[in-house]
Amino acid sequence: MDLAVSATDFALSLDPANGRIPSEPVMGWLAEHLGDARTEARSLDAIALRVAVLYDAGEIDFAQADDLMNVVWTFICRPGSPGIPDFAHEVFSAFDEGEYHHGDGADPEQRYTRPRIRRLIAGRT
Repeated sequence: MDLAVSATDFALSLDPANGRIPSEPVMGWLAEHLGDARTEARSLDAIALRVAVLYDAGEIDFAQADDLMNVVWTFICRPGSPGIPDFAHEVFSAFDEGEYHHGDGADPEQRYTRPRIRRLIAGRT
């Protein structure tokens, strides 16, 4: 199964009202392509890596990458899921760190997400 995810592979269109990625098409794509528990962890890690690479390259912005990883997390937490693989969890956590201010006055995306994503990508390539 080829899961080389591009910025448009989920047949996504940004919601014009808020510029965010709607979750329904992503959940549908995941359900269609990831039903086999034997290969799901590897596939989810591949998707997480691709989201990280697209974000780092500026092909998708923080909000879009965060939206995608939040949908991946929701998919992983469904009943019967084999659980979250380590790398996908690390990528999810990196974007989660950018969602809120940490009380240090820094831009959380720039201080926490971007450097962590770059380290994760470097460790996988």
